[in-house]
Amino acid sequence: RSQVSVVALEPNLPSLAAAQALFSALDVEVHAHPTSFTSLLQEPDPLATIAQLANVTGLHSGNVLLTGLHCCGGLTDCILELARRMSCQFMVCACCFCSHPSIVPDPSWGSRMKNRERETCQKIAETNAAKGDIQEKAMSTICLARLLHFRDGFTQECSNADLSQIDTTVIS
Repeated sequence: RSQVSVVALEPNLPSLAAAQALFSALDVEVHAHPTSFTSLLQEPDPLATIAQLANVTGLHSGNVLLTGLHCCGGLTDCILELARRMSCQFMVCACCFCSHPSIVPDPSWGSRMKNRERETCQKIAETNAAKGDIQEKAMSTICLARLLHFRDGFTQECSNADLSQIDTTVIS
């Protein structure tokens, strides 16, 4: 059996079952829970909550990778905020740039822009009518603003730490 253990958090039960089946087929231990990343933001110690869900001892930020696939709008921001609070690595595939604005932690990357600029950029990133260069630039702008917000928040919390290892590469 693999030494990797997965904690799958997904409120959609069919998606959760699919994740369980996939990891089981790969012989990876999976702990599936019908909850979301947004609920973890309410926890005072999200890392301890994850360890409790997985029934794991000795969990630390160095062996946690938060991942999010098809993270609609504000869900991307929630995962980045959790990664920042937990000081762990992350991989997020952002999409649907206008979805779930109510779950975006405050302050967010959007505070770097005026509301009208942010909303316009989100609409261009998400619309099918703006395919090509302009859509890609809007998507990259949002992703970069998110990563800069993440880095700046992390920098404020760890002002004395060596931050040279933070990789702010944007792949869109």
